[in-house]
Amino acid sequence: MSFFANLEHQISASAIDAPRRSFSVSIVHAEDVDDFVEKLRGYRLQLTQIDKGPFAAKIVQTELAGALLTAAQYSRSLVHAGEPPSGKITFAMGKSRLPARWQGQDFGSYDLLVAPTSGAEIDLVTQAGFGCATASFVPDVVKATADRLGLSPIGDVANIVLIPLDRNKAVMLRI
Repeated sequence: MSFFANLEHQISASAIDAPRRSFSVSIVHAEDVDDFVEKLRGYRLQLTQIDKGPFAAKIVQTELAGALLTAAQYSRSLVHAGEPPSGKITFAMGKSRLPARWQGQDFGSYDLLVAPTSGAEIDLVTQAGFGCATASFVPDVVKATADRLGLSPIGDVANIVLIPLDRNKAVMLRI
């Protein structure tokens, strides 16, 4: 059965319906940590710079029909602490080959993080030049997609899960 066999999915993909849906895009370039965090939508985040030099970061966020897509790039090594968007299941991947540390574990370029709708804590240490992409969805969309693809229920995770992917799947997700 096609993903679009479900009437709700047909409506969400309809160009005619698009003007009534909420849609926003923001592109931010910040040269101050506090300014960057203030402009970041959906996340409760604290950043601490751990190397010398001027801070610079870029972020692109798109919000469409309840989904929040985020891509960020940082010029300096940072400690990230906080929470992902509440009420949504968040998926995250590194955009670069630079390794990072997630809650004391290696977070490599072929790893996928899955955060539950609540209670998830961000504990990430990154190197200068690190970039990441996240996608946050309401649980019903994640469940319906997993059901259609024959996957186990992703929305039932209680804590953040780090899933190692093979190279081909990681590359496919980045595209």
